[in-house]
Amino acid sequence: MYIDAYVTESVSPSHKWGIREDHLLYFVIFLVLPFVDLLNGYLVLNHIIPEAGLASPSQFGRAFTLVLFAYMYRKGGLPSWIFILFSYLLLVELVAALASESVYALLFGMVSISKIVYLVLLATLISRYLQTKHDLQVLSRYLRANLWLISTVLFISLVFGLGKSTYGSGFGTKGYFSSGNGLGVYLGVMTTFLIAANRYGYLKTRVLTLLCFVSATMVVGSKAVLLISFVNLILLCFSMKNRLLIFIVAVAFLVININNIAYIAEIVYGVIWRRYQAADRLLDFLGSGRTEYVSHAWNVFVHQDYWGFRIITGLGGLVSYQDPLKSFAYFTLEADIFDLLFIYGVVAVVVYLFAFMRAIYLLRGVFVMAAGLAMLFLHSMLAGHVIFDGMSEHAVAIYLGGAVFLRRNISTVARV
Repeated sequence: MYIDAYVTESVSPSHKWGIREDHLLYFVIFLVLPFVDLLNGYLVLNHIIPEAGLASPSQFGRAFTLVLFAYMYRKGGLPSWIFILFSYLLLVELVAALASESVYALLFGMVSISKIVYLVLLATLISRYLQTKHDLQVLSRYLRANLWLISTVLFISLVFGLGKSTYGSGFGTKGYFSSGNGLGVYLGVMTTFLIAANRYGYLKTRVLTLLCFVSATMVVGSKAVLLISFVNLILLCFSMKNRLLIFIVAVAFLVININNIAYIAEIVYGVIWRRYQAADRLLDFLGSGRTEYVSHAWNVFVHQDYWGFRIITGLGGLVSYQDPLKSFAYFTLEADIFDLLFIYGVVAVVVYLFAFMRAIYLLRGVFVMAAGLAMLFLHSMLAGHVIFDGMSEHAVAIYLGGAVFLRRNISTVARV
């Protein structure tokens, strides 16, 4: 067990200063790291530091948090399977560094390893700390404060024209966060999590507050977050007591004002509309060029020696699908399942699919929560920016930990 003496209210032990460890953990990841990410985004967007470079503020922030994780594991120790996972990832990165004869490849690989280990440790900690209804309330309160913080930053950025637009021009903005895609999916699925917490009686949140979070998600303005926001509005509507009346009124409003809504949407989201018109196929529009990225990567990959072996183990975060004997540079395919395939092989893909599928299975019957995790999974597969994104991996950890908790306490959950 993690600790021998549990308090009656929570499994989380207290720090020697009287601070409960789950509060300390949530304070850091929800209320401290967003400011680190803002600083990192500011430096990247102003070309002070390179994108995806080494020794960035976000990497230092996550390194500090990893030290905090180690402290929180001090009594129970790490599960043996985490050591096995770390050893496998490290072996792959060492082979990649030797094959490419590049110290930089090893350093970059250690950053990739740290992202996956960070995600695994955080998910495991959250699962351990979520033992009672009160524990989930604590998590949800910190998450709500986090969404208020991010939403406020985005609204201020939109009003005063700060930061950078999501597509380089047009309505959508990501403020000073470096990744609009990662920010958007995080805001979207974490709003779904709060809708679920409200629906199942774990944390009451005003409808106006949830609508504010949905609006902030839409401010990001990417295709994916617009779809997630639309789903969240439906989930929110059907989570309310007078949902039938609200649904009828909403449909009537849309029908009556469809032309005005279409006109405003075309102005606000004109960049997306123009991309849709320019795309030859719907798949090209939805993929935003990712199909070409993957196709090119596969073509490069299969024309190399030993590709049949590499597809099992991968060849590290920097080399990925590229030829280690030639010049190479970091390039993401923006589709996590293919990035994992080329970086850590089929082994990593199997673990990735198993983790998501098992969590969705655990959430069967808890529809709203399952819908949030399903949207996160689909975004990860098709649009990336989840497993290797510092903000979105928090969402993965919360859903994985929450899935285990809800399955343990399914009898107390008001299903569907």
